[in-house]
Amino acid sequence: TDFLIDLSAATLDSVQLYRPNENGEYEVITTGDAYVFSNREFEDPNYVFNVNILPKQSSTFFIKVKSNEAIQLPILFGKWQHIVYTIKNRDILSGIYAGIMLVMILYNLFVFFSVKDKSYLYYVIYITCILLTQTTLQGYTFQYLWNETPFINKYSLIFLPSLSGITGMFFMNVFLKTSTFSKRLYNTSFFLVVPYIIAYVISFIGEIGLGQVIVQLNSTIISIYMLITPIIVLKKGFKPAKFFIVAWSVFLVGVLVFVLKDMEILPFN
Repeated sequence: TDFLIDLSAATLDSVQLYRPNENGEYEVITTGDAYVFSNREFEDPNYVFNVNILPKQSSTFFIKVKSNEAIQLPILFGKWQHIVYTIKNRDILSGIYAGIMLVMILYNLFVFFSVKDKSYLYYVIYITCILLTQTTLQGYTFQYLWNETPFINKYSLIFLPSLSGITGMFFMNVFLKTSTFSKRLYNTSFFLVVPYIIAYVISFIGEIGLGQVIVQLNSTIISIYMLITPIIVLKKGFKPAKFFIVAWSVFLVGVLVFVLKDMEILPFN
C-alpha cells in the first residue's frame, strides 16, 4: 500500500530519506532548500515522500536532516488521500493569507497615489516585506519565484526578515513623526540597522547560523523599540499613536512567540 511522509519544515537545507526497496536494501532520496526545487519527488514547498508498505508487514525508514536554523521536524505519515487533503488545506489557508496581504498592498498603494501621503508608501513596502518573509518561511517563494536558484533561497532567510524590521521602523517613524517628537528615538532606528549589516557580512563569509541568531535577537530588540516609541510619542500629544500601540502590541506577541519557537525556547507544537 502506498503511503506518504510529509515533513513540514520548508527551510531545512538538506533532507535525506532512506527507504527500503524490494531487495531489502536502502535507497537514498536527497532534497532540501540547498538543491533546485525540481529535485523534489513532489512539487510541494515542504518535503513529501512516497513510501510503500505491504499489508501486514512493517518497514523502517530513516530521515537525515541538516539546517542552519533550529531544527524542528513536524512529520505526518498516512495514506495518500489523508496527506493530500492536509496539504491542500494548508495551501488554501496560505493562499487566503497571501490574498489578504495583497489586497492590503493594493489598497494602500491606491490611497498613496490618491492623497500623496508617503506613510502609505512606507506601509506598502513594509507589508510587502512581511508577505515575502512569511511565504519564504513556508517555502512558497522557493517553489514559485526562485525555484532553480538555491543560493537566493539560502540568503533570503537572512535578508527578508531583516528587511522587514528595517522597513517597519521607517514606516513607524514616518507615521508617528518620530523625528519631530524625539530626535533621540528617531536616530536610534539607524543604529538598529547596524546589527543586520553585521549579520549579512557574517552570513556571506559562511556563518549563516550565527547570522540568523543576530537577525532574530535584533528583531526582538526592534519589536520592543517599536512598542516604546509610540508610547513616548503618545505622551507628547500625538493621539494617532494609540492606534499604532494597539496594532503593534498584537503583532509583537506573534513576533516574540515565533522568535522563542525558532530559538527552541518554546516547543513547536
